[in-house]
Amino acid sequence: MNWYKLAQLNNKQPWQMTQKEFVNYHITGFIPSHHYDDYKTIDGIRSFNQKENFPVLYDTKQFGNTIVEFKKSGKPNKYVKTDPYDDLKILRDNQGKALYLSDEEMKAKGLATEDQTIVAFVGNDPIGFASNEFGATGVWVVEDYQNKGIGSYLLKEFRKTMKPSSRLGQATNAGINLTMKYHKELVKDALQEEKPVPEEVLKDYPDLMNEMNESQRETPTTITSSNDNWYKKAQDIDFATQNPKARLITMYKRHWDYRTEDIKKELKKLYPEWYEKVDIDREDRKGIIEVLSTLSSQWQDEKNKYKLKENIKENIEDENVIQFPQQQQQ
Repeated sequence: MNWYKLAQLNNKQPWQMTQKEFVNYHITGFIPSHHYDDYKTIDGIRSFNQKENFPVLYDTKQFGNTIVEFKKSGKPNKYVKTDPYDDLKILRDNQGKALYLSDEEMKAKGLATEDQTIVAFVGNDPIGFASNEFGATGVWVVEDYQNKGIGSYLLKEFRKTMKPSSRLGQATNAGINLTMKYHKELVKDALQEEKPVPEEVLKDYPDLMNEMNESQRETPTTITSSNDNWYKKAQDIDFATQNPKARLITMYKRHWDYRTEDIKKELKKLYPEWYEKVDIDREDRKGIIEVLSTLSSQWQDEKNKYKLKENIKENIEDENVIQFPQQQQQ
């Protein structure tokens, strides 16, 4: 792809690109699938995806009859400082030790402050993962769990941690197909958010237009219980910005995107007893992760009590309408 065409696409949102434009932009080369033969089985990826090394629960989802846990390590990233005029020259202190970027400096450069890797587990077995491969995006799912939507979910969630302009990189045939599915998901999301998706893009996915037309003809579902859909509402960004308890859930689910002290402030205000478990004199990432993991487990148990329906929209004016799990007495 020539530089002029690339510059044009850089001004487009993904859902404004046709499928061909999206694939041509993101796929930088081809890799034969046999290069990843070791990743075809659970045993092939187990050695570097031990469950105990990924203590932070990102999400739990069901694919068919399979319940999958998605987990992260929560480990902070470190990047050395380099000379502004020479990226190969590492800056050092008076003792000759390398200097590292602060969280603020990393964010300013668009760098992730914590490990981006997401690993999918069924029980204790790793069945897939998404990771940052030297700036490119790598997604793998073992053969026994392919074609279930797990790879698409991994890719979509992992890309939330990357710069929108960053490219996926080289790909196998399966990777190219996954990229097409990912683009379709982005277009579907844009339609649901009522964004002006170009007609030339919609021509690639006529089935999405049919789905949208069908959903518009359906009679809206009325929720009779205020509890039935609290988790879905909590995950909605617009709602989460209005409701502090819902915002804390959202901050935990994406806690690597927020400053640790911001999450502490929410904990202190909403869960003072849990806040006491965190070392307030320093940026205690381990303590934050342990506390929020415990709270998340309670929320997950509460979530599993309900069969959530998709595409339900409801205006919430009173934050107390949502019933959150109570803290356990210490």
